[in-house]
Amino acid sequence: MSFSNQVKKELCALQQKECCRKAQAYGMLLFGKSFSLLAMGIQTENYAAAKLISECLAEETGCMIQVSHPSGDGRKFYTISVDSREERERILEHFG
Repeated sequence: MSFSNQVKKELCALQQKECCRKAQAYGMLLFGKSFSLLAMGIQTENYAAAKLISECLAEETGCMIQVSHPSGDGRKFYTISVDSREERERILEHFG
């Protein structure tokens, strides 16, 4: 396991205060693959990070968050996305 993956795993294991979850979810979206009304998604190779991101966003926004597992093309990315335009709009409104 690489150093960065180990750090991500350790950070994901930390318990977050409820007041910090909104900031955490917003930060993850800002630095994801896309964060707009047209598309919203994050890619990561780290399973713990994918799980944390999807759970945090679902709890914080109440939206349906899709997680797709690595495909058979040799790449090991987990993709976290919001497929519904209405839910993307709700998330954008939630974060102002």
